[in-house]
Amino acid sequence: MHVHVTPELNRTYEQNMKIALELYEKRIDWLSRGSRELFGTVIENNICILIDTSQSMQASLDFVKRKLAVLIQEQLKAKQRFNLVSFDSKINAWRDRMVEVDGYNMNSALEWIKGLAAQGSTNTLAAVRFALSDMNTEAIYLLSDGRPDQDPKQILSQVHLKTR
Repeated sequence: MHVHVTPELNRTYEQNMKIALELYEKRIDWLSRGSRELFGTVIENNICILIDTSQSMQASLDFVKRKLAVLIQEQLKAKQRFNLVSFDSKINAWRDRMVEVDGYNMNSALEWIKGLAAQGSTNTLAAVRFALSDMNTEAIYLLSDGRPDQDPKQILSQVHLKTR
């Protein structure tokens, strides 16, 4: 097949490609800022965030704590309910159930996050079970760097049971 590309057609194509590339660059910049770098855009209204605080998270925990603080300030303020659960060998829930998103709870969560420290192993299953036990949970955000203590298939089966 023969295609004749005129200089005008080529210029139009180059301009369109430049516009498309600029839009992609803007989107990538936006996604790389703030809490979206780690969490993406949170679309659910009732979320539970599980934070691995096992010993292997020592090097990453300060970064995760900073991004959690940004998430609370940027995205959670437009949501309905949330909860935070840290887990190592055992779980440590910020609240026993999801709570309303308001100024008091957001400030309390920010203070709780500051106190997180790395220790122990990675009991992901207990954290997932806790999050799924709250009937309001629409989404779970699992922040972990490593391999859970339990078989990943066992953890996923808990999620499948809940979604049926």
